[in-house]
Amino acid sequence: MASLMNCALRTEGTKLKLSIRTDGDASELASLQVNLAQHDEIATAFFASGSCQRVAGSWELSFPLEASEHRRLVQLVKVTDAEGHGIDIPHLQLFFEPSGEGEWEAGDKANAELKRVEMERERRFSVTLRAEGAGAGNSIFSTVMLVDNLLLRVVRRVPGVVIIPLTDSTLGSDTSQVLNSVLQQLGYEQLIDPERWLEQMRHRRPAAIFHVPRVEAEGADAAYKYCRQRVHELLDLLALKRGDAPRLIGGVIASVDEEGRSHFQGASIEGSGYAGNILSGFGSGDDAHSLLAQWESLRGDARLRLWLSLYADAIGDERWDYRLFRCFNLLEGIASEKVERKGVVDSEGNAILKPYGKPYTTKETRGKVYELIRVVAKATDQAESNFTSTPDLGGASALWDEVGIWASVRNAVAHLGGWDVIPKEQTLRERREEQEQQILRRSHDGTLDAGAWAAVRTIRSAAESTLFAALQQRI
Repeated sequence: MASLMNCALRTEGTKLKLSIRTDGDASELASLQVNLAQHDEIATAFFASGSCQRVAGSWELSFPLEASEHRRLVQLVKVTDAEGHGIDIPHLQLFFEPSGEGEWEAGDKANAELKRVEMERERRFSVTLRAEGAGAGNSIFSTVMLVDNLLLRVVRRVPGVVIIPLTDSTLGSDTSQVLNSVLQQLGYEQLIDPERWLEQMRHRRPAAIFHVPRVEAEGADAAYKYCRQRVHELLDLLALKRGDAPRLIGGVIASVDEEGRSHFQGASIEGSGYAGNILSGFGSGDDAHSLLAQWESLRGDARLRLWLSLYADAIGDERWDYRLFRCFNLLEGIASEKVERKGVVDSEGNAILKPYGKPYTTKETRGKVYELIRVVAKATDQAESNFTSTPDLGGASALWDEVGIWASVRNAVAHLGGWDVIPKEQTLRERREEQEQQILRRSHDGTLDAGAWAAVRTIRSAAESTLFAALQQRI
């Protein structure tokens, strides 16, 4: 293999010139392809590449140099000939940009800069996260979480979290075993090739590990809950950047002792688990006649197919405020198709008025969804109180108040990003406190969490009744 003897970088005006000398084995080559990387306080990234040409016994590459406010540290990472054969680089080739034009510094100064950059990276990324409620003296934990449908080529980091690609994942390999067992029972003669199946799974379901080395928390459950939320937020960002939606599959929580050793505390399978109908047979709703009728209705209406898809997405979201937000948006979309423009009234027929005296109408979001639920209740022979979580407290306005809570959560998610985000304006904070008191009234144990999930169950019930009524062509 041909070897690199020496190389140099030099700034000349607005251009950067790379000069390379190789041993005799490379003297007859027509060209050399080089790749340069840049080191900074965040990562090592691509800097430049190009084809060097022979110039008086050496190889040279000249390319434009963009202006920078900081002195750059560049490394020659790869050299290949025209046929793709590698040129050996015996030593680390680093170059530290001068303050002006001229030769880039190599040797000790460049190596010292690399050490400084790497220390700064560690300072930036190797931090201890702190869960909500954690105080001084709390324990340190670490988590490891498995994600699929995420393709990364190199390790990526954000403060406190390391993302490690799994190039040899066996995720999904058991699926071929399950299918082969079923195929045999059904009389199929040809079965799945497990090795080919695993190869396809690695291609179609790339996987990665999300590692949180240190998080301070009151206990293991609090640590895992906090890390899980951070990972979900990071997955949402990566879905945008990578163009597909990653999925959190499961994870492990461990305590970390003073020597840095991890001690297993537990494991968690992600997802809320099956929470649907556990009944079967007569009276369960799982009958052949209704399934066929609803399927035929679905195939004949593209809107129904869209609404069911949106509903499935909504109930699959584990965050209560996001789930309610999705359900509300679904109901609002259906209401836009099914509700006529008019004023809204309570269960006793009295007009519902705004604070300044004008009547609410179905033009407003809250009025639109409220009227849809009333239409559904009438079409399905249900009491309006079936769609409230506090029917004994609300009286004639119980449904209106319930929809008001849904609308409040929907607005918080839409405008602030989530219910937990506190508004900055004093009047909005006061209104939020009033809304939280309404949610607490729905709680069975006096906690906001229980009241929130009660509201979620109610809007989900409303969405289900609306969709069944639409499938049956009753609205």
